[in-house]
Amino acid sequence: MTEPCPGICNNTWRNTGEGEPRPGEPVWCPMDTARIRRLLAELDDLWPLLDFQTTGIRHQEHEPGRGNGNNPSPSPYADDLDELERMLLAWEDAYRERRGWPSPPRRGTFAVVTTTSIAWLTAHLSGVLTSPFAADFGHEIAQWHREMVSKTRAGTGRHIKAHPCPRCGLRLLSGAEGDDYVICGGCNRHMSLSEYDELADTAARKLEHAG
Repeated sequence: MTEPCPGICNNTWRNTGEGEPRPGEPVWCPMDTARIRRLLAELDDLWPLLDFQTTGIRHQEHEPGRGNGNNPSPSPYADDLDELERMLLAWEDAYRERRGWPSPPRRGTFAVVTTTSIAWLTAHLSGVLTSPFAADFGHEIAQWHREMVSKTRAGTGRHIKAHPCPRCGLRLLSGAEGDDYVICGGCNRHMSLSEYDELADTAARKLEHAG
């Protein structure tokens, strides 16, 4: 029997035990597979924002008239960027080892290591997400994405949707900028954007017929 998807699609089932869990195909469901692919790609947008904050802090500390005359302390974000690179390379090494492939060639000539590793993992993501470590990989990518969004303050806008939740009937469905799902603040129902769009289309058709 297929195990339940470890993603956000089953949050309601895990929290309340209501309904049937969405199965993995074979590990993650299609909605969460697409979400992980998007989060991995967005890491390549987020790390330069963090790098800019790091270099900006260092530049400001070295400007004449800035600081207290003491040697500037390194930005904590620099360690985050190094750790992100090590995390991505570790997953690449794990999948290469599983497939019996050689270690990656030297990188950093035409693009930074983080970018090339993200590109490599994206190209092999279908295989990674069916491997024995698929769940751990997906969770770690999601965790890093949350941390990077928080530290860069990127995409923090959250908006209430127009239509009520199909489960509890409250108008508390909301989605954050960049997310591909919405959450009900009343019953914690999670819906993909495609499911919400279908709900909105159905409601619009009912209004047309009623008119």
